[in-house]
Amino acid sequence: MQAITAFVSTFITGLTDSVKGVSLFIELIKQNNELRKAFRKSVVLNIFVLAFSILIIEYVIFPLFSLLLSLVSSFLFPDTAKQNIEMVTMVTTLVWYVVNGLWVLPLLWISKIINILTFQKMAVAAYKTTFPVNKQSRSPNHNLNISLTAHISRLLADCIFRMVIELLFMLQSLCISFIPVVGSIVYLLHLSILNALYAFEYKWMHQGIETKAMLRYIQCGWPYFIGYVSILTLATYIPSSFVISACIYSAFFPIYIVSAYPAKVKLSHHAIPQLKIFTLSSMITDRMFVRSARSPTLDRRTAVKEVAQSIPDSSMDTTD
Repeated sequence: MQAITAFVSTFITGLTDSVKGVSLFIELIKQNNELRKAFRKSVVLNIFVLAFSILIIEYVIFPLFSLLLSLVSSFLFPDTAKQNIEMVTMVTTLVWYVVNGLWVLPLLWISKIINILTFQKMAVAAYKTTFPVNKQSRSPNHNLNISLTAHISRLLADCIFRMVIELLFMLQSLCISFIPVVGSIVYLLHLSILNALYAFEYKWMHQGIETKAMLRYIQCGWPYFIGYVSILTLATYIPSSFVISACIYSAFFPIYIVSAYPAKVKLSHHAIPQLKIFTLSSMITDRMFVRSARSPTLDRRTAVKEVAQSIPDSSMDTTD
């Protein structure tokens, strides 16, 4: 019972922090004209151009095309109804792949590039707003311009290491989704954890935190992080179309990046064990990179203490 109460309390704290961050996001948009324009372009591209084009193609153009093709084939070949249906299905499928290859996929990749630039601008602006100059100076990477060039090899290696872990973790979640009965629930859990890592990694990179510390932090405070991204995860999980989910994610993800900076992260109560969900993907990545310094297996109390020391967040609550 104590574990359930602690989980609900920590989950609600994460959800509340994500909602509170909306005010900071609105403040940044109002103050910075460049950010306002960038966010507006991102929303227009993801929602009104990409998402609407997919909806129109899938639910208007293709049904009308299929209907028109059926009528024409029935009129020209009235004695071959079964063959007509097969022909209409084959042609419609072929046209669908051609349209996706020539229009949807290129537009999706263009939007990804634009989104990356927008997310980075939002992250830097949120960092400067949340951590004034006197606080930024305490961080290992307080100078954002210098942090991009100093220790470049180490930063690049850690970035690649994190990208591989995220890719393997995504594959892990897809494999788990095929498990009967519980697969969809466990997949949703993986998706929430991954979204939380995506949202907070901008803040932690500015604080000079390496990937291993990020993963331990999430595994110690997983109820908080699940609550933090719960709305975004459900909003992207419900649509059946991958492209529509990607559009929703790209349009609203900047809010979660900005909300992460002032968030008062609360690590799990002692009654809630660590969720060692990155163990497999981290172990495989370790072997791929042949990392000489592998992280030892830590109990919950030791892990929480190490995380609290490694992440310079004065608002962090580690109370048992």
